[in-house]
Amino acid sequence: MKLGFSEDLIPSVLDGSKTETYRLGFKYNFLEVDDLVEIENSQTKELNGTAVITLKEKVTFIDVPTKFSETREELRKRLETYYNTKIVDDDSFLKLSFRLYY
Repeated sequence: MKLGFSEDLIPSVLDGSKTETYRLGFKYNFLEVDDLVEIENSQTKELNGTAVITLKEKVTFIDVPTKFSETREELRKRLETYYNTKIVDDDSFLKLSFRLYY
């Protein structure tokens, strides 16, 4: 199974500083803790390594943390761009935590 990341996020995934992802809806709900996934650059489709799922949790948009100085509305707009759809506070997301697998 492939788990895609935006090209700008690949370095953070590979250096271990990015260890979780939030995915709109439940497309990846079949994944379970301890499953292996291939890390894919969503733009180039290049495979960049393997990760193991360490946690799976259902949350809503309001539970998705903002990063650094990003506001909730900036996060909303960024995710709307990724998913090409409007994001509302009670939209369901799947939180997947992971670590690189060697």
